[in-house]
Amino acid sequence: MTLEQDLIVIGAGPAGISAAITASQHGLKVTLIDEAPIAGGQIYRATPQEWTPNTNGSPDQDLDDGNSLRDSLSKSNITHLTNHVVWAVAPGFEVRAVSDSKEIKLTAKKLIVCSGVTERILPFPGWTTPGVIGLAASTNLLKSQQILPSREPVIAGSGPLLYAVANAIIEAGGKPVAIADVGSLFDWVVSLPKLFAAPALLIRGLIWRARIFKARITVLHRHHVARVYGDDKVESIELMPIDANGTPLPKKKNIKIKSTSLIVGHGLIPSLEITRLLKAKHVFRAERGGWIPELDAFQRTSVSGLYVAGDCGGISGAKTAALSGTIAGLQASFDSGMITEKIFQDLYAPTESKRNKAERFGKRMGKLMSIRSGLLEGLTPETIVCRCEDITYGQIMDAVNAGAADCNEVKAWTRGGMGPCQGRTCGETIAEIVTRQVGDRDKAGFFTARVPLRPCTIDALAPVCSYDDIWNSDVAKVATAILPAENTEYKNSKK
Repeated sequence: MTLEQDLIVIGAGPAGISAAITASQHGLKVTLIDEAPIAGGQIYRATPQEWTPNTNGSPDQDLDDGNSLRDSLSKSNITHLTNHVVWAVAPGFEVRAVSDSKEIKLTAKKLIVCSGVTERILPFPGWTTPGVIGLAASTNLLKSQQILPSREPVIAGSGPLLYAVANAIIEAGGKPVAIADVGSLFDWVVSLPKLFAAPALLIRGLIWRARIFKARITVLHRHHVARVYGDDKVESIELMPIDANGTPLPKKKNIKIKSTSLIVGHGLIPSLEITRLLKAKHVFRAERGGWIPELDAFQRTSVSGLYVAGDCGGISGAKTAALSGTIAGLQASFDSGMITEKIFQDLYAPTESKRNKAERFGKRMGKLMSIRSGLLEGLTPETIVCRCEDITYGQIMDAVNAGAADCNEVKAWTRGGMGPCQGRTCGETIAEIVTRQVGDRDKAGFFTARVPLRPCTIDALAPVCSYDDIWNSDVAKVATAILPAENTEYKNSKK
């Protein structure tokens, strides 16, 4: 099935919903497409419609904000495709997606990408042991499934998600054994002036900290996971002191903690498979999550008709994402001739002012989550880096030492990044390893985007047809035409 639209928006988080609603309000025929069953994205992820959210009687601002966006979406004229996985995007624009073993093709002259982020977990010995789970994955379980990822975990990594997850576990009846923060307490204190740009979020964070203190949970600043012990399950976690760059401090004593679960995450990185596939220009900004599309003030990329909004354009938080989506929707409407320049400017100016204010908070959170290259110092040659292909740190270093000078060369020599996740899990680590050899991330580059962007089945892509349909197709005619002339027996058969 082919669906022709004025605008396609990929991703139904706060940015995507805001972009789609804004463009629809100004007369564009819009399709919003997302792989989740309910709109909201990660931050506004909702419980299944059949469930009653359990908020323990306390207000849930994320749920309220998400419900407000979902309510506006339901009242719009937008075609909202849920449970659709985008597997290919072509210039022009053509978007292909699959759902329930069926494929749909969408075409439009304008495309807004709001693909969100991917969780970053830097590997360490034992990180593939059952019982190790990501911070973002834990929020998914807590928000959408109302399931405790663990009752007494060790929580480790960087950024505000450490404290958000710890707080949610406490509220749900659990108690983390300890929190190991890569950052120092000073890192948080010096961030306060910019965090005042979003007082409601700052207050929420302080409440999390107070609740963690009241529960007498040990918080270890400037500590990282040295190793996880256990064969078929986590048995204990060893934490090591580190410096500001994440480099281990061997003169200081490691701490070993008994626990059957480790929740870990080292920030978020923009999901850029689509913009890379469409050959948009990208720049590396560590404080914004890493590689991001090069955008102007109106969310336009270097590719005509292609816009980016939300955290996939640089980590800056949900409030900023929604406002950037509104700006992208306005710009797409203006570029399509649906609104005049005066109307555009009248609507853009106040939205831009709000975005700039919200962005100050989001950018500071992004800086707290930025990668610290010293965290890789604890890797052993046997440490798995690419989980899909079981490629170790030693194999990657062998390739680098033999002359592999960028991420794609390492990928070609080792198969690292060739698995079903397409390098979403290991790509950042491989890039950092290469960077230490070649000098900077620009030289190390990033994996070339390939289709399928997400795993999908042949059954979903192949048309329903009979053997006679295949035999009579143009492909079969060409194939038989180039067979040797003497092979008449094969040409006259249908075997």
